[in-house]
Amino acid sequence: MAVPRRRPNRTLTGLRAALGMTQEAYAHAVGVSEREVRDWEAGRVRCPQTFALHRLHALHGTTEAEDLGFVSRRPAPPLGTVRTSDPETTEAAVYRRNLLGLVLTAAFSAQHLPPISKLLAQDDPYQRQVGRPDIDRIVRANSDLTSADLTVGGAAVAPDVLMRLFRSKAALLHGRYASEASRQAAHSAVAHLGSTIGWMLYDSGRHLASRQLYVASLRVAGSADDVWPLRAVICSEMARQALHCGGPAEAGELIGIAHSADSHLPAAARAELHAISATIAAITGDRSRTLDHIARAETEFADARPHNDPTWIAWFTAAELSGDTGDAVAALAQHHDDLRDDAAARLTAAATDHSPNSQRSAALAWTQLAQLHAARSSSPLAAHAAHQAVDLAERLRSPRLTETLTAATNTLSTLDTHPDLDAALTRIRALQPAV
Repeated sequence: MAVPRRRPNRTLTGLRAALGMTQEAYAHAVGVSEREVRDWEAGRVRCPQTFALHRLHALHGTTEAEDLGFVSRRPAPPLGTVRTSDPETTEAAVYRRNLLGLVLTAAFSAQHLPPISKLLAQDDPYQRQVGRPDIDRIVRANSDLTSADLTVGGAAVAPDVLMRLFRSKAALLHGRYASEASRQAAHSAVAHLGSTIGWMLYDSGRHLASRQLYVASLRVAGSADDVWPLRAVICSEMARQALHCGGPAEAGELIGIAHSADSHLPAAARAELHAISATIAAITGDRSRTLDHIARAETEFADARPHNDPTWIAWFTAAELSGDTGDAVAALAQHHDDLRDDAAARLTAAATDHSPNSQRSAALAWTQLAQLHAARSSSPLAAHAAHQAVDLAERLRSPRLTETLTAATNTLSTLDTHPDLDAALTRIRALQPAV
């Protein structure tokens, strides 16, 4: 059988030309780089990422990849990253099988979404006037939850309380507004609140509920005044969740959607997206792309102006950047010994430079550092890092942190017997009932 040759995508080139767009303008309209457009038209890409394909369909009024000159992808297997202790439900199956479809529908169309209808339902037919005081209360609730999550952990508030809070605030979106600006501000406040609650549920191990909140928040964000930054925030958090649950391919699709908002984001937010992209590339073993994303993250962060940044990115500090890039380099270091010192330096900076309000991030960095020292067969250093992580974990309420520490015992247990390390392992196992 002859191997088909790579041919230029004349269909796509013709569609672009019919719109009178240059490749640069076309790339901007779709939310990708000009280089990606060149690759598409040269036939170097069989089918774009899901988010780009969706934007292309919206631009040209098409429905199939073949209509754009591409080759349809085979149906993806179940993602399997929504983990829940509840019995198998139809809703859980939908979120496993078609999360990316739900994300794209919520973000870019008005199609009905049954999985989130209960969260955004209008229970009370009475539509009262919604004003600035109502919006301010939503903003304060989000600020309070953000503080609780950073200082205590996602389990600082019971999941059912978080869900009820979101429903009550989302109900205000059905009210009457004095102006379009007020309506947009209310949608922004509710979407940011949903993002925070989604993150707390993720940190608590409630992955299905978390994804429900994220998808609902994406739908709400469509009517917000900061729609593109919100899409980036929510999709980047979902990408982190996907990585935690073992879905790097899914994380890559989500971070691709987030990157489509690059031109609307402050430098610190772009730095965060590149840092996450670095970890995704590292997990897949792509050293060149990993280091490229790290360099981009550091360049963007150097241009950040914290005093001018919106509050939703204020948490992404130099210590967070060190932690994210340290995670990426540590993943590569599993197969590239020459990167271990760099990974250790980054993770050490993350572990020691976090403020008192970011101790969960510090604990996660100590955990990763413990595993890195274990890979270097240094029992004393691994034990020290593990004890530091447990010291913080015992004061926090973060099942995600406990789960990560517990998983680290698989690596730590491979080291030679060492009194300090044995004590650290005992302490980690004692945390398990709290998950």
